[in-house]
This record gives sequence, C-alpha cells and structure tokens, in this order.
Amino acid sequence: MNEITLKYHLLIASLLSIVIILVLFYFRNKINKKSFFFLILFFSIYLLIVSNAFITDIYYKYKLSLFDLDKDGSFSTDEQLKGFREAEYKVTSDLGRNLSFITGAIFSLLVSPFIFGIVSLYKFWFKKKS
Repeated sequence: MNEITLKYHLLIASLLSIVIILVLFYFRNKINKKSFFFLILFFSIYLLIVSNAFITDIYYKYKLSLFDLDKDGSFSTDEQLKGFREAEYKVTSDLGRNLSFITGAIFSLLVSPFIFGIVSLYKFWFKKKS
C-alpha cells in the first residue's frame, strides 16, 4: 500500500466535537450549569467513540500495509503471509467504524441522560444528608 488514507468523515466529526467542547468551555459562564454539564458529557462520549473508530481504522490500515513488501499497493501471493487474511478482513469489514459518527451520536444521546440523572441523584442525595 502506498499510503494510509484517512476517513475524513471521522476526522471531521472528531475535530468538530473538540471545537464544540472548547466553545462550551469558553461560554461556560453564560450557559446554565446543568445544560453545560449535559452538553460536555454528550460531546465527550461522542468524541471518545468517533476518535476511537478513527484511530482503530488507522491502526488496522497500518497493520495491513506491513504485508505489502514491495510497496506497490497490491498484494501478490508472495506477500500473503500468515496473518494477512485477518488484517485484510479487519480493514475491509469496517461498517461499524464507518457509521460510528451516527451510532456514536445515538449512543451518546441515550447514555448522557442516564449518567446525568445518576450524577443529579448523587448530588441531591448528599446535599440532603449534609
């Protein structure tokens, strides 16, 4: 393989999440504390999911590129060594990584209220005790 190509939709989603988190921290005094916490939680979980998919994709492509001995971008029978099929399968069967920017948003939207509720109950419980 000549080069490792990036999945730009994952890169853009990761960078956009970072920018939104930074903007939220910049305007944190103008936003309600509960809304601020929820939005930071949502975008942090989303960033973890999408950036993990992005980094995993780069890693699998790197592992596959190690099998391209003559660096011509194709794999001859001489280059198909032990572990080649597994590395090729991990690169080509990446629907979950490709759709992580959508499933990450759905998962973050489902998990964030749950975590937010637990933290709110925890704060309420200990506020009442003291």
